[in-house]
Amino acid sequence: MRPDRRQVRRTTHKAVLNMAINSFFSTSVLGMRSQALALEVVGTNVSNIQSGGYRRGDTTFATVLSKNIGGSTDNNGTIPNYYQRISQQGQIQASARNLDVAISGTGFFVTNTTLDQSGQQVYTRDGSFNLSAENPFTVTDPDTGTTYLSSEAYIVDKNGNYLLGYAREADGTFPTTGALVPIRVDQNAFSDAGQATSLADLVLNLPSEGEIINDHLAAISALNSGANAPEGIEDYTIDFIDSLGNRKFARLNFTKSSTNDWEVSASYQGTPVTKVDEIQIGGTLERNDQYTIGISDIGTVSYSVSTGDTLSDVTNALIAAFNADTDLSAEATATAGTTAGTIVITGATADEVYTVTASTTNGSPTPQESLVTVGGTVAQGKVYNVVIDGTTVSYTAGAGDTITDVRNNLVTNINAAAPPNTIVTASNGAGTGEIVLTGVTDGDDFTLSSNVDVPQQDTITIGTPTAFEAGDTYDVNVNGTVVTYTTLGTETSVADIRNGLIAQINANGTINAFATASAGATAGQILLTNTTAGGTHTTIVTPNDNGTASGIAISVATTIANGPDPDTTAIADALTEAAATPNQVNTADVTTTRASGGGYVTTAVTQLAFTGDGQAGVEVGGTLTSPDPITLTFAFPASGSTAASTASFDLDVAGLTQFSAPFTPKAYDRNGFEAAELESVTFDSEGHVVGQFANGTGVRLYKIPLARFPNENGLEAINGMSFVESAESGEAVIETVDANGTASFLPFAHELSNVSLTDEFTKMIQTQVAYNSSANAFRTQDEMLELLNQMKR
Repeated sequence: MRPDRRQVRRTTHKAVLNMAINSFFSTSVLGMRSQALALEVVGTNVSNIQSGGYRRGDTTFATVLSKNIGGSTDNNGTIPNYYQRISQQGQIQASARNLDVAISGTGFFVTNTTLDQSGQQVYTRDGSFNLSAENPFTVTDPDTGTTYLSSEAYIVDKNGNYLLGYAREADGTFPTTGALVPIRVDQNAFSDAGQATSLADLVLNLPSEGEIINDHLAAISALNSGANAPEGIEDYTIDFIDSLGNRKFARLNFTKSSTNDWEVSASYQGTPVTKVDEIQIGGTLERNDQYTIGISDIGTVSYSVSTGDTLSDVTNALIAAFNADTDLSAEATATAGTTAGTIVITGATADEVYTVTASTTNGSPTPQESLVTVGGTVAQGKVYNVVIDGTTVSYTAGAGDTITDVRNNLVTNINAAAPPNTIVTASNGAGTGEIVLTGVTDGDDFTLSSNVDVPQQDTITIGTPTAFEAGDTYDVNVNGTVVTYTTLGTETSVADIRNGLIAQINANGTINAFATASAGATAGQILLTNTTAGGTHTTIVTPNDNGTASGIAISVATTIANGPDPDTTAIADALTEAAATPNQVNTADVTTTRASGGGYVTTAVTQLAFTGDGQAGVEVGGTLTSPDPITLTFAFPASGSTAASTASFDLDVAGLTQFSAPFTPKAYDRNGFEAAELESVTFDSEGHVVGQFANGTGVRLYKIPLARFPNENGLEAINGMSFVESAESGEAVIETVDANGTASFLPFAHELSNVSLTDEFTKMIQTQVAYNSSANAFRTQDEMLELLNQMKR
């Protein structure tokens, strides 16, 4: 029986209605979940905008469909798809770090998680590298014998993974395939690294009109020995690196043998001798004249003449300064010559080539400088006098003054008096009691003298009585004025009697106007000092023991007579530097008494043939036809601590010409570098790790390759902005940047992320709008379902 069409239609409409109701919320929920993921990706991108080597992600969406009934679908909605944008270049930022390098183009740095490369191979675009310390070891200083702890240093990325590269071959080239190695760059890995010269290139012109010399070796022998060499020899000095990594020199000798033929050999030092220069200084020595000696490109030392200096003083000072300078003394030694004013400079090593310099300049005008020194014993009433250009400045010592007090008061008084403060300035010297007097005007001098006046001083001595009793009297008569001290019977020592008598004397207004009493060195002594330098007085003493025969006694003696202080150390003056206006001629000449060299060895002679092109009388000669190159071989003997060494290299002379122009060296170039300590490393645009050595040379030590993948976007991202291979990326192809030209290195630069802040904010706004729209749809569908439920009820 055929089904009722109306029943089928009702069934179909019911199914469609059920599908629509069931998908009410799933479409909106899928939309919100998809946009939430998209917003998470945007947030991750923005947060890593400054992360080195970070690669942004993008979100795309796909439609979800289920059953299709009557032209309608179930579970309409979207699902997100996440894509890595690894292949897109990141922003490159300049950097001041020598270990920063960026990749411009495609490719990744190759690193490994372990030093022995047994770990995982990891790839990164972040070229901000650091150094790690590995495998500590002990190093002994060959000069001092001191041992210290060091470590191997390797270049690592920010995750501690070891950067890999190709090591330099013995000939200085780098492989393009083969095993990669961790890049070790500590000082001990390359401290003895030197590369002997193997190739050199020379460009110069030999004059076509030069003198013809028939015997090349005889002419060069005369030149080597310093004898009269024939005219027509052309020479040029070249340098190169020997087998020990030392820089050596040789002189190329050219002689013309016929119209278009020349002969060339090389001379070098077999048994070296040291260089000796002689410096002769002279002229009229004046204060502040300056003499300077040194070595060009190394340094100089100077000495300024002081008052009273002789030529011997100047030469001795210059010799001491020269030998104390570590840079100069490493090059040569200074000694005194046989005649006054002569300095001999002898090279430290025989093969050193340097230029000794000497010069002198007149000093600028200077003032006189003198020294006044206060010393001796300071006593109250002493008058200290300083006479400057006839003007006396004084200070009278008070009770308890010290040498420093006297010095300070004299300085104050000198600087306060006009004159002499228009003539000199006084200041404290370095020593106790020293006063420095410096002339106010450069070139002007002044006279100076000093003295000390002392007052009369009497010493009164009281004897110790056999018994202390009341009523004994001690009389002191000073210039007719009598002072009496009567004992009280309470005294227990002679010091009590002395102190009482001192008080009586100092309380007398007549006596204390011109004299002062003070305690002496012993218990019974009284010092009676005139208060005026040069002042005098008379003193008479009388004891009265009250008739009891207690044995009291008192006596007086003049211990210091008034007048000049007999102590020669009380004050002294001396001229330390006379005023000077240097203007006399001084000389400092250098003569080379023996050049470094001697014992020259000359290599085999090589023939040079040139074409005969050119018009006779205008230009005769031409370009070189043979040979190319010249092989030069040297054998250097041992010298001091330097062992014997050899050198052999090919000299390319294809650039030699013979024209009528003068002998003209144009260019010389060679490979090889001296042994020296590694100081730092950096990168170049071809990916070389370049070592900067202490001798100023830069040497390529490693070459960094890049890893490329069939599908870079398929790499698997791991922590630290790094990647590892995956099935989607394909296997890495390791190539140097110059192999296919798709990338280059940018030293002193750092690649950041490839995130565009503008794009991400645009995506953020779009994602927010889409999310809100799905949420609104969800809310509307909920309201419709609620209404449908109400209608059903």
